[in-house]
Amino acid sequence: KPFKNDIIFLFSDGEEIGLTGAKAYVEKHPWAKKTGVVLNLEGGGSTGPVMMFETSTDNNWIISEFAKVVPYPVANSLFYEIYRNMPNDTDLTPFKKNGYKGFNFAYNENRFDYHTGGDNFRNTSVESIQHHGSYVVPLTAHFANIDLHNTETGNAVFFNTIGKGFVHYAYKWILPLSVLTCLVLLGLLYIGFRRKLLRP
Repeated sequence: KPFKNDIIFLFSDGEEIGLTGAKAYVEKHPWAKKTGVVLNLEGGGSTGPVMMFETSTDNNWIISEFAKVVPYPVANSLFYEIYRNMPNDTDLTPFKKNGYKGFNFAYNENRFDYHTGGDNFRNTSVESIQHHGSYVVPLTAHFANIDLHNTETGNAVFFNTIGKGFVHYAYKWILPLSVLTCLVLLGLLYIGFRRKLLRP
């Protein structure tokens, strides 16, 4: 069946000389105003697992949607907090600055190949490309079939757990969950010392 939303493939050039391709699309292309969610694919090396290392601001909604469909996520909101305080830019940057929702994905191992003659098809890991696909295919199909005019604000805490697990919750839960964790820890310490199962 046809999707509810159009899918646009943007092959932008000039990232390293000022994000010129992405900026040109955002500022001048008539389709830009109709763009709802951006999936930006990067390669910071030639192999490794693909990490979702950055999102747009107010990411609680898109992280909730991400968690519904991605089968093998490698993602952590700590990556996001570190990355957004670094001076680095990618083709997602012009979209973020103009209020678009989106994700940044990249594999980053064998960084010595990055921007060298070793950054070629032969050295690029098939598994890394497949992992890119495990994000892009389900996310594209999912976002192409839902309403993209979500105005929910607020960011999410998110991280992988053991196995294929993925946890996410809104920032408003940070303090209550931290307090609960401390109370549980204190309770376990009290029981442990009282029953002489723990020693200093």
